[in-house]
Amino acid sequence: MLKVISYTHKKYIESNLASKWNETDSICLTATAAAQINRDADRLLLNVSQGINFNYGNIQINTIEVENAFTSAKYANAIYPGTVSSVVYYFGSEFNMTTHLGTFLKEFDQKRKEESTLGIKIGARIVDCSELISHQLHWPENTTLTRFLERLDFLVCHEIDEHYKFNPTGLVKAMEKTFKRYAFHLRQAHPSVSIILFGRWWPSNNVVNGSRQEWDTYNIENMYKYWTTAGKWAQKNNVEVRMYEAFDQPYGESILAHAGWWKLAEDDILAYEEKVFG
Repeated sequence: MLKVISYTHKKYIESNLASKWNETDSICLTATAAAQINRDADRLLLNVSQGINFNYGNIQINTIEVENAFTSAKYANAIYPGTVSSVVYYFGSEFNMTTHLGTFLKEFDQKRKEESTLGIKIGARIVDCSELISHQLHWPENTTLTRFLERLDFLVCHEIDEHYKFNPTGLVKAMEKTFKRYAFHLRQAHPSVSIILFGRWWPSNNVVNGSRQEWDTYNIENMYKYWTTAGKWAQKNNVEVRMYEAFDQPYGESILAHAGWWKLAEDDILAYEEKVFG
């Protein structure tokens, strides 16, 4: 089963205000497409976490984003039950425990009450979970942090490590160190919180518009070694780890253009194929 987290791109959010949930420039339709694939296969091939871009500056936009996400989840699960297992609030780089959390908690509690019968888990994605474990927050005595975590079924820590001078095994060890640090501190505030590591990748290439590779470790072999090593560690320690991108983004910059497990097919610019190891 393939698990994905899908989000509306932030640049489209404001233009979606006057649109219906299924007519937006949004990725809400990912869940519907996944549900149709599951229905046709008569089994759960694709599992979607429907993302919500939480907007601090515009309550109207935020309200519509939340409504669209839950509507998308309900619609997809009516087509094939279990397609959408969760919704994930994405706080981006704007997250600040001190100044922003009160707004979230008030709106969140109301929505959770309304949707309590859906059986969908609720998560939050933080770009840098170090913000949550800062000593300035005085955990575990910090009641705001506790109130935040106790409302969630899981927390996605978005960690992008761009120091690829490591070998693949070394990067997995760095990932393990990060997880242990987060788990130790966050579970003091809320012992049952589930932590997912998100945002790790190993680029298969760094050549964009003819530019040379910065490090000779950017290749498919090391990408494969990194993910298989990370997978074994995750399975052994019962930790969920997710890729930053499943697909290459040829329009992107530098390593971001080659961060996925799938690449554009050489004979079809509209199709993707799995990268071949060896």
